Amino acid sequence: MLTAYATFNAAFAAIAVVCAPMTCSHLWSTRRGKFAVWAAPIDGLALHGEERVLDVGCGRDAVLLLAAQRLAQGQAVGIDLWSAKDHSGNNDQATLRNAELEGVRERVTLRTADMRALPFPDCSFEVVTHSLAIHNIVGAAQRERALAEILRGLKPGGTALIADIGHSQT
Repeated sequence: MLTAYATFNAAFAAIAVVCAPMTCSHLWSTRRGKFAVWAAPIDGLALHGEERVLDVGCGRDAVLLLAAQRLAQGQAVGIDLWSAKDHSGNNDQATLRNAELEGVRERVTLRTADMRALPFPDCSFEVVTHSLAIHNIVGAAQRERALAEILRGLKPGGTALIADIGHSQT
């Protein structure tokens, strides 16, 4: 019995040694990593603070909040379908809570909308951002529709910052 217990403890310790770094990496990347990765591109926009920025597929994402932090009188607008399949607890209330915690609630507006049919007039935003949502759309033609909507929403001379995985050739 003592041998089985010792074997179990050794196996558990080995699993913990392997899993601990992965857990730490996941926690850092989801809590702080997104902010670190997106800060430089957002800063590179050299926003004046009065722009309208759209974050497509915002979820509870850092990109919307980073943009809002750089807008003194501007507005950061986030759209999402709020699918819990993609992110646990993904809903507009969680995003608003995060905006409140970051001190940017008054500069954040949220809409429930599909990125393939943005509910805004043409040329509404100086900047459109997107992080890791287009790959969830099934079909190349539908992903292209989302990209066309992003471009439609941009003002002339505007900037789109897009980061995604998969389907990047379509």
